[in-house]
Order: sequence, then structure tokens, then C-alpha cells
Amino acid sequence: MKRLLLSCTMFFCLAALLGATMRSSNSIGQDRGEWLHDDQYYLVQLPNQTQLHGPDGLVWAKQMFDGEQEQTVVTRYADGRADLIEVYQDAFLVRRQSGSAITYYQYSADGLLVQTTHVIDGRLQEARLYGYHKAALATILTVSDGQSNLRTFGMFKDHAYYAYSDAEGGQLFTTFAKGRTIGEYWIGEQKQEKLSVTTYEDGAFSILRKRGDEEILQQYDASGLLVSSKYPSYLVEYRYNENRVLIEERIIEAGGKMTSKKYEEGKLVESTEEAGGRVVQSTRYNEDGSSVQTLYTEGRRYADVTYAVDGKRVLSITYY
Repeated sequence: MKRLLLSCTMFFCLAALLGATMRSSNSIGQDRGEWLHDDQYYLVQLPNQTQLHGPDGLVWAKQMFDGEQEQTVVTRYADGRADLIEVYQDAFLVRRQSGSAITYYQYSADGLLVQTTHVIDGRLQEARLYGYHKAALATILTVSDGQSNLRTFGMFKDHAYYAYSDAEGGQLFTTFAKGRTIGEYWIGEQKQEKLSVTTYEDGAFSILRKRGDEEILQQYDASGLLVSSKYPSYLVEYRYNENRVLIEERIIEAGGKMTSKKYEEGKLVESTEEAGGRVVQSTRYNEDGSSVQTLYTEGRRYADVTYAVDGKRVLSITYY
């Protein structure tokens, strides 16, 4: 007992010398305010890392590393578990890794989560696609192990609803203001937008969306990346870099027209339109929001038109 008290005294003295801050915590590392000497769990906040201590000693140590475009948080566990690596870009979690298991997170331009992809050893285990109505989560489509299901939920004026459906059928529950709930059940398709999911042996999958007479076929690869979207009158193909960031989008129309859009760090930087195998026009997008459109005739450029940030006002025209 004396040896334990001595060890604790030495630890707290060392922590004070290192400029550490002591905070009360629980078993999952949540900050619970001012530290008390009899706390079973507590956080030690050092200048370059945070540690969680429990009744049996150190539980984990967490450290942050800053890069040019991202922040990486590494959590090392005292019990020998694989390190947890979390990568953030602009405060958004984009990758979470433990051993060979990795989960990727994709967001819309306005910051809404649109897809999570879980892979192990590079093979897709599960993909979830999120849909929204007026910025509120409305649907979750889950694809995993050759199966898929769709959850739909939301609010009307006087009631809330929740629906679940898969390849065999579905259920719809509607709850009214006074708490009464009505359940409906069906076999087969009974939705405004019909979804048909096909999975392949290599882990890739496709989603066929039907709404009225319109059909959209989306193809995903074995790592859960959207590689193409086929619409009634055009096809969109997507290319990514090794970090799963979109770098190019190709739009191929039924009449032979093709538009190529190139991205850097998630931002559109250039687009090129071709018709009959010849370049018709190209546009460069500047960091300040302005753009320069180059016009071509018979495959040769003849003018550069510079637009203001609003995309409407012409600032200059240069002829060649």
C-alpha cells in the first residue's frame, strides 16, 4: 500500500512538472469536469497528448498530428489492441482505421453525410447511403454481404412515419399526434422510388433507381466508390486518387458530346466540352471564384472570356 501511494505521488508530481491538466472522466474517456482524488477514471491532458487512466492504470493515450490538408488522431491502447487512426479534413471525419478494417466517410458540399463505406483488407463489408429531404435525414440504404435494405422516415404535419423494406417486401409504421400507430405490410415493391440492388462476388454492387419512367443505374466498385451513373440520355463516369478523393468526372451524352470535369482537393478546377472528337470549349476555375472560358473553332482556340465571381459579368475578352 505504501508503495502504491508512493507511485501515485510520484506520478502526480511528474504530471505537474510536465504541465498536465487532470480532469474527471468515465470509462470511455468523456471529460466530466473537475478532477477529484477518488475518481476511478481520469484524463491527463499533456501538451502533446491525452491519456485515460483507470483503476488498473493507463487505458489509452491519444495524440494528434497536423498535416497540410488534414489532421490525424492516433489512439494507442494499453491492452495491446490495434491502434485506432482517425483522419479529419476541415473538422470532418473522413477515415477511421483499426488494423485492416477501414471506414470511409463522404459528405455533400453543404456538410451532410452521404455515404459510409466499411472495408476489411480492401474488400467491401458494408456501404450505407444517406438521403435527405430539406436537410433532414430521410433515407438510409444499406448494402452488405449480398443483401440490401432501405429505411425511410420523416415527419408530416400531424404524424411521423418509418418504413423498412428489402428484396422481399416491407413495413410502414405511421404514428399520429395522440400516439396512435398504424402498421402496413407489403410483399414486393410499393414505393414511389423503386430500388433494386445487385451485388457481385468481388464485393461490387449496383443500384437501379426507378421513379416513373426514369431509370438511373449506379455502379459501385468493391471498395464502395461510385464509378458510374447511367441516366436515360447520358452516362457519368468517376475517377479517384489513392485517397478516394474525386479527381475527374466524365459526362458522355447520347449524341456524342462529352464533358470532362477535373477536381483538385475536392474543388472543380477545369472543365472541357467536346463534340465529334473536337474541343468546343474549356473553362478554368480560379481560386478567387472567377473563371476563364476558352472558345474553340474547328478544334483551334480563338478567344478567352474571363468572367467575374458571379459567373455573369464579363471582365475581359482576348482573341487569338
